[in-house]
Amino acid sequence: MMDKIEEAATDYSGPGLAGPAPAITEPVFVLGPDGSILDYSRATAALTEFTSKDFFDLLHPDDHSTFLSALDMRGSESSVKARIVTPGGHRLCRWSLMATGAGVTLAIAKPLNDSAEVEDLPAEAELADALFRSENTVGLVLDSRGYIVRFSPGAERLSGLPAQEVLGVAIWKTVIAPEYADEVRRCFELPLKNRQWMQDIIWRTAEGGRRRLSCSITAVGGDDLRAEYFVANAVDLTECCTAQRQLAEAEERYRRMVEISFELEVTQCEGVIVSMNQSGAEFLGADSAEAFIGRPINSLYAPDCRETVSQRAQLAIERWEPAPLEERDMLRLDGSTVTVEVAAIPMNYEGRPATHAVIRDISGRKANERELLRYREHLEELVAQRTTELVAVNRELETFSHSVSHDLHAPLRAINGFVGVLLEDFGEQFRGEALHYLGRVAANTERMAGIIDNLMLLSRVTRQQMEQHPVDLTEVGRSVLEELRVAEPERQTEVFFDENMQTIGDPALLRVVVQNLLGNAWKYSAREAAPRIEFRTEKDGEGRRYFCVRDNGVGFDMTHAKDLFGAFNRFHSPSEFKGDGIGLATVKRIILRHGGEVWAHSREGEGACFCFRLPGVKKS
Repeated sequence: MMDKIEEAATDYSGPGLAGPAPAITEPVFVLGPDGSILDYSRATAALTEFTSKDFFDLLHPDDHSTFLSALDMRGSESSVKARIVTPGGHRLCRWSLMATGAGVTLAIAKPLNDSAEVEDLPAEAELADALFRSENTVGLVLDSRGYIVRFSPGAERLSGLPAQEVLGVAIWKTVIAPEYADEVRRCFELPLKNRQWMQDIIWRTAEGGRRRLSCSITAVGGDDLRAEYFVANAVDLTECCTAQRQLAEAEERYRRMVEISFELEVTQCEGVIVSMNQSGAEFLGADSAEAFIGRPINSLYAPDCRETVSQRAQLAIERWEPAPLEERDMLRLDGSTVTVEVAAIPMNYEGRPATHAVIRDISGRKANERELLRYREHLEELVAQRTTELVAVNRELETFSHSVSHDLHAPLRAINGFVGVLLEDFGEQFRGEALHYLGRVAANTERMAGIIDNLMLLSRVTRQQMEQHPVDLTEVGRSVLEELRVAEPERQTEVFFDENMQTIGDPALLRVVVQNLLGNAWKYSAREAAPRIEFRTEKDGEGRRYFCVRDNGVGFDMTHAKDLFGAFNRFHSPSEFKGDGIGLATVKRIILRHGGEVWAHSREGEGACFCFRLPGVKKS
């Protein structure tokens, strides 16, 4: 091929290299004395695209002086490296310059695509070939100015840049972070005797990422003033630095957690305390952990458990598994003993086996356990004592209630008797107002007797033994309604019952509940033109069934509903509706004794609804 180029150079006398069947397949430019392009071979199209006739417009500006020097020194043949502008950037080429007649020069380009095409590297640089072929080695060969001549596969992988895009470009303009550019550029200004430059730098990637590298740049060849080449080798420290930072952060978090822990944490190595947290030192009565560092670990424990502590620590290290939680007695600096729980794990301390123990003060808990045990031991005795006292109190209450009932009923009966005698024997002597007053006396004595009877019922509800049997509240309600109709046969009231309202409870007490609720509904709806009463079952949002007695009577103000089930609380005066205010209190006590609940809702003039739930009613 070179023979053909030399022949063309000898015979060249005008345009013809770009002819239809050129004999030359290399990229060749024919340059005039002023550097203008006179002709070129077809192969130049694979190297560059150009429109200017000035050859220097194709060269990288930094390489103009180098190329001109070669042109000035050209003889029959000279050689120079220079970059040519390509559509994708720059391409480093070796140019062979051959002079012909009339000052015409042939410039033959040999593109340098990879390290294999660099022909004149010094022996030291050639020795790096094996490294440069490695996928993992970040290696570069730079010329004397710091322009990239070789770019290893590892460098391509790390930077994300193909070699052909960076060859012939200064290293500080490609892969070096801007803040390190000046420092890297200065290393190429050092004399040859400073043969190596080493420093951690930041390497930038095609995607804008940053990697930390440990980089060394070594001068190769040249003379005492300047190296001919530089070999750069780098190790990626990014993951290592990240791991070190994360480790340091983890150690700092652990140290802070130990320091603020309310528990005692202590590390021992070869039987000696090497670390302790501040909380632990204060717990043992010292101002700082320094008071314990270097002391035998056994000195923290009571004498009778020191041998066990040593054995547990040794066993944890031998098996390399945690020592289970155990109770121990520790000694404070003042000589007092405190009960603690101790758990330990094996670990390495400065390359030696050690254990780290977490110790918790349980002296308060142990005191509570002892007190609880004492109470348990005397519990049966206390229960028996309280039961005897309650039985005695209940007997006294029964005796008192019986006495009060008997002593109050006797004078009431006497009063009623005297009123009856007066009316029977002297009735014709009483007229008008006197007769009215005698009637008032008789009515009030009867009312007083009723109140006494209801109070006695309320007292018995609280004390009497309960029985549990199936109860059909529908039948109970109909029986109570029949009693109400007999007492007031002239009343026309619509009453509706749900069928088969079954529950479990004390039949007698549940009858009292139904008597009071139906009785109130009957009483407070009496003034309605069309009185209506319902006794039904309903369900709540969870499917639980409850019972409701509803009427369309006078109702009441819900503002005072919290007092509704208290004894002697009435929302209507006796002149409006008869009653003593004890019935709803009795209902509540019976329902509560069954383990149920009772409530009501109403509006004045719109009737009332009283509801109760019993535990014997299961979900539907």
